[in-house]
Order: sequence, then structure tokens, then C-alpha cells
Amino acid sequence: MTVTAENPEAASEIANLCATELIELANILHSTQGSESLTFYESELATSKIELQEAESDLIEFQALNRTAVISKTLEAHFETQSQHLFQLADMHLLTEDIAGMQQLLNNGPDDAPIPLSTELTLISLQSKVFDTTQNPLILQLTLGERQSEISRSDQLILLNQLEEILTTQINTLEHNLAELEPEILALQQEMQEAIVEYEQLSSNILIAKENYISLARKVSEERIAVQDIAPPLTLVSEATPPDEPVTQNTLMITFVAALLGFSMVAAYLVLRQWWQSTPSTA
Repeated sequence: MTVTAENPEAASEIANLCATELIELANILHSTQGSESLTFYESELATSKIELQEAESDLIEFQALNRTAVISKTLEAHFETQSQHLFQLADMHLLTEDIAGMQQLLNNGPDDAPIPLSTELTLISLQSKVFDTTQNPLILQLTLGERQSEISRSDQLILLNQLEEILTTQINTLEHNLAELEPEILALQQEMQEAIVEYEQLSSNILIAKENYISLARKVSEERIAVQDIAPPLTLVSEATPPDEPVTQNTLMITFVAALLGFSMVAAYLVLRQWWQSTPSTA
């Protein structure tokens, strides 16, 4: 950089000022060469951290209100109740068939005919099974204080009809309970599945946010290393100093050189002219 001025101190000051400004501008361009990319990734990393924290907070809030365990226990209880009802229904239907067979057997004989011992034992067994199945104390009162052999066929049929009515009532009650239980089970299953899906979605959000955060953190580290590897900034090695002597034009020297060149050119012209004239011409 060259600066020309009448005052040497002013020239050096101007040169130093321009050099300083030029170096500062170059260093600004140098520093922003990798900082823009680094700033972008640092901003993305901060945003990713917030998203990860929000995803974790969402899962914590969900777990605080998560009824999955309660729903699971309720479903287990409902399934157990449903299973018990179905087993009871199966037993009651079998007892109803046995009662129908016994009614047919008693109807085939005369009313005053003695009841065989095997039939009496079958009647007692039916009463016991119906009581075990229904837990209805009325069954014990039907023949309380009487022997089966002392009851006529018609009375036995009445007893069987009463047992059948008790079973029919109990079957209807169980079927009604099962009909009410089924939609409750279906609703709980749906709620359970929705809770599982929401939990899996929230867990997936955390996993995605964490992977994104780790990836951006790695990218930020790479950008920081890249910025540090950029060539060092420019520095001013030395400042300009005023010259010891002013730079001016030497008029005398220029005049002498010009005169010398003019004299040489005139002398050369005269020599050439004399030589040309002394040379004989050819015919």
C-alpha cells in the first residue's frame, strides 16, 4: 500500500489507518466463514433439546394419569366373572336336561306306584346339585323334614318343576349379567389399547427427539472443530513510518539528461547526412 501526501506524518497515518481497517474487514470475513453454519446448528440443537424435554414431560404427564394397570386388573376380574358365569350356565343347562329326563321318567309311571330307590337317589342328587349351583336356600326347604319315599309322584313332579323354575330364573339372570358384562369388557379393551398406543407414541417421540438431539450435538462438535481449523486471522506486521527524505522530482538532472539526448540525436543526424552526401551515386 502506497500513500502520497505533502506531509510525511499524514501519509504514514493514512497508510496505517487504511491498513488497520482492511485487516479488520478481512478478519470479520474470516470469522464469519464458519460461524454462520455453527450458529445454525447450535440454534437447531437448542430447539431439539426443548423438543426432547417436552416429549419427556408429555410421557410423565401421561404416566401420572395412566389407567393401564387399573384397566388390566378390572379386565382380569371381568374375565374371571365371565368365565364363572359361563361354567355355571353350562352346569345349569345340564341340570335342566337331567330334570327334564326325570320328569319324563316320573310321568311314565302311575301316580300310586312306588318310586324306585335309584329314582329317589337321583332326585336327592339333583336337589343337591341345583343347590350347589344356585346356592338357593329354597331348595333345602322343598323337602325339609320328609323322606323322598313318602312323597308321591305328583309331588315329586311339582318338586322337579320348582327346581326347573329356579334353574330357569338363575339362567336368565346369568345370561343378563353376561350381556351387560360383554360391552364393559369391550370398552375396557378399547381403552386399554388406546392407552398402549398413546404410550408407544409418546415413547417413540422421545426416541426420535433423543436421536435428533444426539445427531445435532455431534454436528455442532464437528462445526466447532472445523471453525478452529480455519487459517488464523490477519495481523498488522509493522506500521508505516514517515520517510527520512521527501520524494521530489530532480529538475536539473532531468534537464541535463534531456539536453544530452538531444545533442546526441543532432550529432547522429549530421554524421548520417555527411555520409549520405559523400557516397557516389550510381548511374
